[in-house]
Amino acid sequence: MHWGAYRPQVEGGKLTALLPAEWDTHPSPIGDSVAQAITSPTRVMRPAVRRSFLEKNGG
Repeated sequence: MHWGAYRPQVEGGKLTALLPAEWDTHPSPIGDSVAQAITSPTRVMRPAVRRSFLEKNGG
């Protein structure tokens, strides 16, 4: 499986979809969720690490 090649669809300066490249005969379905993930309320907005990881690894 691969991420594939896509053409961005942009409306009003915002990514609304990733459209599979015309020549990609087996586009990955992962492209269908990328535009929604960018504005999802569950998106991690900045780098993050679990406190327990830092505590166990001397951070």
